[in-house]
Amino acid sequence: MSEPSHAVIASVRMLTSFLFSALIVFVIAIGYRYPFLLSALGFLFLCIAIAGFVFSAIESPRYQNVFDYEAAHFGGKERNGKAIRNIIVTILVIAIWSLASAITMLAVSLPIIF
Repeated sequence: MSEPSHAVIASVRMLTSFLFSALIVFVIAIGYRYPFLLSALGFLFLCIAIAGFVFSAIESPRYQNVFDYEAAHFGGKERNGKAIRNIIVTILVIAIWSLASAITMLAVSLPIIF
């Protein structure tokens, strides 16, 4: 029952934010050339964001009262409460960046299409 270190969690979050920031720059660069592809990607990222928010909203209350080093089952494995909450927060960070990317993609592509 090993939990990821704080450095691993921080690096995953920084990598996620860098990738989505690079995606936003990429989106603006290709938005005028392929607006339909961009709008499809925007809706895909919107679906990812909604799924992440729903997952976090369902799973957070379930593990809210679990102590940091108390054993609990999550994802088919036995983990402690702290590791479970870190996973849920990481999924929430990915959902937030997906929402930001989807808004950017749709804001660039939809005015061009219509």
